[in-house]
Order: sequence, then structure tokens, then C-alpha cells
Amino acid sequence: MIILLILLTLIMAFAGGCANRAGGSGHYPRQAREIGVPLACTLLLLTLWHPVSLLGWLMIVLSFGLMIGAVSTYDYWFPKPPNFSPAYYGLWGLMIGLSFIPLVSAGLQWYGIMLRAGLLVVILDLWDRYMNRSVTIWKWTWTSDIVQEFMRGAFIVITIPLILI
Repeated sequence: MIILLILLTLIMAFAGGCANRAGGSGHYPRQAREIGVPLACTLLLLTLWHPVSLLGWLMIVLSFGLMIGAVSTYDYWFPKPPNFSPAYYGLWGLMIGLSFIPLVSAGLQWYGIMLRAGLLVVILDLWDRYMNRSVTIWKWTWTSDIVQEFMRGAFIVITIPLILI
């Protein structure tokens, strides 16, 4: 059973990474990122944990909406400063991590949500600071922007199981 859950987490992380990259590629609408990443996170969370009351389901919907808002701040509400700092992505990760705070009232522990938010700050900040090169897998070469955007989406989704600690 645990192997199946790990496999599902990796599949959803791949889906979140694809959605994040699609929304930033310019070939798809930006809403691919704004809807796709929160949808992958919410579906994974619902696979791992089921609310037992109406309040829990309402908090899932609220958290989904907050995460859409947090993911959309990537370009719209929190523009990159002219002298861009990688700490920008850390702040973005904090907002995404805190979007699940309403789930505390549905029975999840606050420290799991805070652990995920803190880890997203560190991962997204360090990833953007130090990942500035292309990656070649077999005969395909991914430029650094493709790798960065894909992995940011994957990191957001793959940290969902930490909420349940």
C-alpha cells in the first residue's frame, strides 16, 4: 500500500510540474499553472486524508481557493523586482505553504502545515539560486527555465504528505 501511495505522489508531482511549466511556457494559458498545481495538490491530499465533516470539506474548498490565489501571485500581484532576488521564490513558497492553514480547523495539525511551508521556502529559494544549467536526459536537452519551472511545481506537490505529520 505504501508503494502505491509513493507512486501516486510521484505521479501527482509530475502532473504539478507539467502544469507549472505549461503555465509559464507561453504556449498555454497561465491558468494551467493557477489551476493545475492546486488541483494536483488537493487531489493528492484527498487521496491521503479524507475530511469527516462538512466543515472539513468546506476547508478543502477554501484551501484550494487560497492556493489558487497564492500560485497566481507568481506574476500578477507580486511582480518581480528589477534587481531580482531568488528570495522571491521563497516568499512565493511561504504563501503557497500557508494556503492550507484552514485545514487546521478540519483536524489537521498546524505543525505539519508549518513544516511544509518552511520547507517550501528553503527548497524554492535554494532551487532558484543554484539551478541555472540545462539538463540532458537521453537525447533531449531541457533548458534551465524548463527544469526550474517543472521542478518548482513538482516540489509544491511532493511536499503535500508532510501536512499529515
